[in-house]
Amino acid sequence: MKKKNLQSIFLSLFMVSVLCLPFFVFAQSVKKEVGVLDRLKTVGTSGGFAETDETTLASNLGLIVNTILSLLGVVFIVLIVIAGFKWMTASGNEKQVEEARKNITNAIIGLVITVASYAIWRLVEVYLINRTRG
Repeated sequence: MKKKNLQSIFLSLFMVSVLCLPFFVFAQSVKKEVGVLDRLKTVGTSGGFAETDETTLASNLGLIVNTILSLLGVVFIVLIVIAGFKWMTASGNEKQVEEARKNITNAIIGLVITVASYAIWRLVEVYLINRTRG
């Protein structure tokens, strides 16, 4: 009886937090920021190439990389939630707890790899693309 009440309290808190999250999202001021595509256009036009648009290979690859990194972040959150749920519902079963612990460890390793790949991309962007701008 006590475990069921605890589960219903956690479920209620989770649902309230999910429903309240949109209220904490604030719109940012609209200002023109120089993005990667603008920098690539500058590099290309200064090198004598034609100006790029949204349908070029570079812009499509950049969009694909950003989408994949975003999806990997969502996958990490889902894996952590599933492993945490397994751990919470293990009922003292050491095998399930160990499996959940391994899942959490693997998810964190995946997150570290994802963050490292993003950091490498930022280094390439800042040190190579920005330097060619002058």
